[in-house]
Amino acid sequence: MLNHSIDDPKIASVYLGTENLAVNFPPTSPFSKEKEISFKDLSGTSFLVAQNVGFWGELFKTEIPNAKFLYQDDKKEYSQLLNFSVMPYFTTNLTQIDDLWGKGLPKDRIIVPVSDKIAHQKFYACFLKKNKKRIEPLIEKLQNKWETVDNFD
Repeated sequence: MLNHSIDDPKIASVYLGTENLAVNFPPTSPFSKEKEISFKDLSGTSFLVAQNVGFWGELFKTEIPNAKFLYQDDKKEYSQLLNFSVMPYFTTNLTQIDDLWGKGLPKDRIIVPVSDKIAHQKFYACFLKKNKKRIEPLIEKLQNKWETVDNFD
């Protein structure tokens, strides 16, 4: 799975869905009143971030260079810190179906989508065309699951 297709005659790239980034704010945050927010708006903000967020971690540092990031690699401690603090944190539409990091998150946060184009990453299943028959059932399952979280409702 990649966030870009591959242009190669031997490789097929099938669109799976788009991962949409958002920030979760406590109701007392001025940002919680916004319908959407940009990376520029987040400058100077401190965030609690799960350690292994893939390319998102580098994107946060690049797009919000003046922000502060407190990383946590233990799921239980991450959840506890979020529930006993007012620190904002990032999620995507896929977080809610993540059995590890999507559980135990605070219920009282306001989810504000990030408006920047780069905060909406398209993902593709990339595979050798000769393996298409074997891969198709998995791709269909991924697409069906992704459809259930196409937005933040």
